[in-house]
Amino acid sequence: MSRAADLLRDEYDRTAARDGFVSFECTPDLADDATATVTQALDLWRRLDRLNVMIKVPATDAEISAIGELTALGVNVNVAVLFSIERHEQVMEAYSADSSGAGTLVRQLGPSPQWPHSSSPGSTPRLTHCCRLIPPCAAGWPSPTRRLPTNDTSPGSRSPAGRCWRPPGRGRSGPLWASTGTKNPAHSELLYVEQLIGSDVINTMPEKTLVAFSDHGQVRPTLDAKPGGAQRVLNDLPSADIDLPRVTSELEREGVESFCQSYRELLDCIEARSVELQTSALPIGASPT
Repeated sequence: MSRAADLLRDEYDRTAARDGFVSFECTPDLADDATATVTQALDLWRRLDRLNVMIKVPATDAEISAIGELTALGVNVNVAVLFSIERHEQVMEAYSADSSGAGTLVRQLGPSPQWPHSSSPGSTPRLTHCCRLIPPCAAGWPSPTRRLPTNDTSPGSRSPAGRCWRPPGRGRSGPLWASTGTKNPAHSELLYVEQLIGSDVINTMPEKTLVAFSDHGQVRPTLDAKPGGAQRVLNDLPSADIDLPRVTSELEREGVESFCQSYRELLDCIEARSVELQTSALPIGASPT
């Protein structure tokens, strides 16, 4: 991580801290423990000791206070597992509550944008049904929930304005679209890239999507192309029997559980490899302790 940060430090300096960051996440098993998260995040921040490092923290209900505390202490925070508008507003409230620090905040909006393909079995039919009933979102209806938060200029505000909001005395805050590959083969492979282009935003995508965009993607501002469209789509959700707060709550919990599972698998892999190496180094007939 330190080497990666050093490689990107020139870009960080050249862009006046607008780019050139690398992220290291807190372990997902702490996602419901704000105190432990702050302790671990501060330890990582001090050990890495690079201005262009970000500490990734999931935006669970328990971690809102941790996000505010860390940025107030000057830690750069990459907020992950951020699906709902309400949770986004809570994050921005926490970020703006204490102006003593200068930590940069990146809001990672939606680690898996293809909701009908990544949500729980109970949510999938409702979401697919919604796509059929509401024409404006038939091709990629998660986009409205991404568009609205980026237009906030202050906590709780949903008016169209600058996306990169900086409270007085604070570091920069910007949105990041995460994992924007398209899973549904019926949709454009660049659906979640071309629809979310704007200034001061970041888009992380799989290599396949990156190559496709480099080959035939169109670069044009689309994020604010239809300022009222996102709100209209969200207003129509109840008519399709979609309980958006419930859906995003399920996605948040599933996201944390998925990260925890991957983390456990990683630890198991490391443990198995450690035992394998120990065994191979032992004399014949000996066993690892």
